[in-house]
Amino acid sequence: MVPWLASSEPRLGINEIANQAQLSFLPPVKDGRISSPFGMRINPSDTGSAQLHRGIDIANSVGTPICAVAEGVIVQTARNHPVAGNFVVVAHDSNWHSTYTYLSKIQVSQGYLVHQGDRLGLMGASGRATGPHLHFELSFDGAPQNPLDYFWQDRQKLRQP
Repeated sequence: MVPWLASSEPRLGINEIANQAQLSFLPPVKDGRISSPFGMRINPSDTGSAQLHRGIDIANSVGTPICAVAEGVIVQTARNHPVAGNFVVVAHDSNWHSTYTYLSKIQVSQGYLVHQGDRLGLMGASGRATGPHLHFELSFDGAPQNPLDYFWQDRQKLRQP
């Protein structure tokens, strides 16, 4: 199931989740600019309605490598989704999932075991993307989390807006 299509659940507190976290996450790209942060925003793809942006958008060039933020299993891939374009979903354990959308190319298949840093695909502008970028989501028990809350040591590599 695509996490952003699930019903909206209340966001868990960062301290509560951090205490339960058994994983260490790295950013999904080595370099990029955060073009849209996590949180409420005006949706650029429709009539301008306000909604929760369930992840972060990281802009860079088409073809920029996209890597797994932690070890896990590929639980879903899709090509040419009308909204998300080409995307990959990774289950990191029974609680954590990461989603990578708007890829130009998917380089894994469902069922693959991936290690932290393994290449999943290439950045693109598929689906309803407004330009080349990665839309990245991190969820805990289905609840969206701000990915920047978990990239403590590496968040400086991503330029803030």
